[in-house]
Amino acid sequence: MRGDTILIDISVSPDRCDFSKRHYTEFIPKQINSYREFCDVFLSDVWSPIVFENNYRLERNFIKTQLCVIDVDEGIGIDDTCEILQEKKLWGIVAPTRSHGKWKKNNPPRDRYRVIMKFELPITNLDLYKQNIGMRLNVFKADKLRDGARYFYPSNEIYYSQDGNPLKIIQIKQKDQRQIILEKSFQNKQSVCTRYIYDHYKKLDAHIESFIKDGKYFGAGREQSCFVSACRLKELKHSMEDVLMMLKSSPFHRRDFSENEIEKAVRSAFKR
Repeated sequence: MRGDTILIDISVSPDRCDFSKRHYTEFIPKQINSYREFCDVFLSDVWSPIVFENNYRLERNFIKTQLCVIDVDEGIGIDDTCEILQEKKLWGIVAPTRSHGKWKKNNPPRDRYRVIMKFELPITNLDLYKQNIGMRLNVFKADKLRDGARYFYPSNEIYYSQDGNPLKIIQIKQKDQRQIILEKSFQNKQSVCTRYIYDHYKKLDAHIESFIKDGKYFGAGREQSCFVSACRLKELKHSMEDVLMMLKSSPFHRRDFSENEIEKAVRSAFKR
């Protein structure tokens, strides 16, 4: 694969890799023209397989992706994954992550790695992307993460790679689209009327917008401001990851209000 021309678009953070930093927001589009160029990126940079509107990493800014990237922490072994790629004759790269073969918190050492495959064409629909990622998670018994704003730290090395066929894109049938809309409605405790489902860009309430952009509290203070803002953003169909990122990026004073308290307020809002 070393001379393979792949021609895909990804995004790369301009910030240096720092494993203690939990939130990278700016991602610059980068066109990849060869396998070697791609390896240089994912072995050294913080990167995302997704291109974002305004170069800002939010799920609602999803523009497109042509890569299927899956992290396997508790799934099948790394050699079993290599065999699957061989049997299915898929274009793919298998790269250990930094916790591969090591203790991870209270979890004993095991195979922990990343599988990178490419789709036959760029995907520009977020729900279609999530559905196609979800279909592949079960193959590797991987973590059930398929959000539209994923980013990845550099891998340690390339364990295995092969040239082959791209993944077929499984199109969402019309009845599946209706089911997705209904599921979202019920998850958010709304009626079957799905007006909000399509209205991702509904204008924020002035006091919430001021809190997020300028850090101006409302109500009883920071905790209530965070909780009420999270509830409203949830109503507007923002994912919990996006809400956490927006509130943690807000310029309000943090001297006596930690990121853990922000997370607690947001998680409480999403449990309602």
